[in-house]
Amino acid sequence: MAADVDPERARQRAVMESLERYCAAFAPPATPLTRATSLQGVWMDPTPWLDSPQREPLARWTRAHCLSDGAPAWVPLALCCIPYREPRDEATPSRQNSNGLALGSTPTEVAEHGMAELVERAAFLSAWRAGHEPVALEAPLPIPGLHLSLISPAHERRAVVAAFLERPEPPYTALGLAARESLDAAMLVASLEAVQVHWWLKRWVDLRPAPPQEMPRTLVELARFHAMRPEFRASREPWLRKQQGMAIDPGKRRAGKQPPETAFVVDLTTRDVASAGLSAGRVLAPALAWVETRLAVDWASPEGVPPPLG
Repeated sequence: MAADVDPERARQRAVMESLERYCAAFAPPATPLTRATSLQGVWMDPTPWLDSPQREPLARWTRAHCLSDGAPAWVPLALCCIPYREPRDEATPSRQNSNGLALGSTPTEVAEHGMAELVERAAFLSAWRAGHEPVALEAPLPIPGLHLSLISPAHERRAVVAAFLERPEPPYTALGLAARESLDAAMLVASLEAVQVHWWLKRWVDLRPAPPQEMPRTLVELARFHAMRPEFRASREPWLRKQQGMAIDPGKRRAGKQPPETAFVVDLTTRDVASAGLSAGRVLAPALAWVETRLAVDWASPEGVPPPLG
């Protein structure tokens, strides 16, 4: 699924999104079930993704490389593929997701797109939970109900933008996020993603007219809650104001050094996709794993109130 102002680009983006998930369904070569301490070389600790830490993680391991210097490393196969169905005694996360998956023309492009996806979600959730005032931006597309905000980026080389598409009927809201080196590009991509998510939620609402009752455990499930419950709009109000934070020149951002990113990239390119001149992969960043695991902790609170996400 994809949205774009140009029908041909929308078709191409939808195909690439499909190929990205296709590649992630095939497991790359991996070791047998092995403890991390038995591996030769550097290995990535899967503890940040696990519900309970393990001193010597037992997993099937596959080759990856460090994003910063290209050095080889081992990463758990369970964090690379989706869906993943392997031995039950393996160190695997209780919830699977597609965060960090990417497709591109080159491995470098794959790594950049995968890391950008992790950064945009971490930056948004950090700003939301901390109660930061976002900066209002003019929407690049003339779509009623579209609200854009610039999030103060934790990674200076990327502008992180959130786009909310609000409606008076279900789905009441749809959220699009983007992290790009160009602010204009981030604004457009976030807006298109909001349109795409709204279309997806509209189909979901049409099939399930009653609001979901089960506790949400993922960003997707939280999006459905907001889409069906009008009372959640109050939590989004700070992001929907025309005047937020301080005014900025959309063409300028603060200059500064980017903090080092400790992340690993796994090549998931299948032979048929490689023959088309494309690459696929997944970026794993231990410091940003909380984006995938924190929601369950929030729901375990005594209040039992869903986190106010868009």
